[in-house]
Amino acid sequence: MTGKAPPPDLMSNPGGPVWDRALDWLLRIKAAPEDRLLRAQCDAWLAEHDSHAAAYRQAERVWRLTGAAPPAVCPLRSLRWRRGGLALAAAALAACVVLWLAPDLGLLMRADYRTGAGEMRDIVLPDGSTVSLDADSAIALGSGNRAVKLLGGRAFFQVKRDPAHRFTVKAGEADVTVLGTAFDVLLSERSITVAVQQGSVSVAVPMSSVTLQPGQRGIVDRADGTITAVTVGVDGIPAWRGGKLVVEGVPVADVIEELDRHHAGLILLRDPVLGARRITGVFDLRAPKAALRAVLQPHGGRILEITPYVLVVQGN
Repeated sequence: MTGKAPPPDLMSNPGGPVWDRALDWLLRIKAAPEDRLLRAQCDAWLAEHDSHAAAYRQAERVWRLTGAAPPAVCPLRSLRWRRGGLALAAAALAACVVLWLAPDLGLLMRADYRTGAGEMRDIVLPDGSTVSLDADSAIALGSGNRAVKLLGGRAFFQVKRDPAHRFTVKAGEADVTVLGTAFDVLLSERSITVAVQQGSVSVAVPMSSVTLQPGQRGIVDRADGTITAVTVGVDGIPAWRGGKLVVEGVPVADVIEELDRHHAGLILLRDPVLGARRITGVFDLRAPKAALRAVLQPHGGRILEITPYVLVVQGN
């Protein structure tokens, strides 16, 4: 996904006073991160209304995606917090917020079904097949009754068998084709993962293809288009539908990305070295903050809780 769906009140008024105030707080906090009084005042404002926290989360997400503040407000240490200067800085960051939201708003318009953070949903398709959508995920129905596009996140498909008509799933650069089976598809920024519980599944990208059998997982590297097939067993494939995340030798960054979709706010990873380390275990998606602590514990990572909604993951 390009980002979590903005709350309806923010979507309807992206340039209103709540946005302005959220951007004001963000810039002030970034300029004086050690100011405890300022932090307490910001937390009090966040607690006043859900829309305040939601606006602040979106501004924080932009900060992460850009890697820093927009050029108009950098470097922060030289920024003078006069009314005029602050207004210009807030306007610059607001423009970036709108640019970041644009793809996600487009996704909202394209999606036939979508879930929010921490939400799961079961859908019956026109041909009788079923789709279980994971948190912060979206699909669009294609032409005919047997075509689906995974726009982001994860979905588990239980396909009604029909030898005369193939069932297809488009996920990023990958085309998944079956006749009747049960399989899982995860679309992330770095990879596309297809795991088969029953039947066989064909996964094709422009330069290669593979056929997966029950208990196999195919991982498409979105950077170079290669497909790696591994054996994982069938038991853990649908575990997320029961609120469990089962991983084996998975990069910490990928696990954090999954937990972020189940967290009501944002989980920001600031340490790429920590993110590249690998983890094996079973984690509770219904308690993403506790799961995050369990993921970090073997590697000495720590969580900086900016607000209850914004968690920053750092290495030692």
